[in-house]
Amino acid sequence: MRHVIAAALLILAASVCYSQAQGEDAAAYPSRTVRLIVPAAPGGPIDAVARIVGDALKAAWPVPVVGERW
Repeated sequence: MRHVIAAALLILAASVCYSQAQGEDAAAYPSRTVRLIVPAAPGGPIDAVARIVGDALKAAWPVPVVGERW
């Protein structure tokens, strides 16, 4: 049981360190054009949701968001 608790604490500590390291880079993300790949034909319900998500991302991010059909 002690090994399980020690392993859980080690994983928790590693995840906290990793998330703090990622937080420093998060301020510059995204720095290039974002491609939103949609695996559906234009005009369907998946396409409609992808367009709504794409518009929201365009408003939130300072870089262009391009929707592409797959």
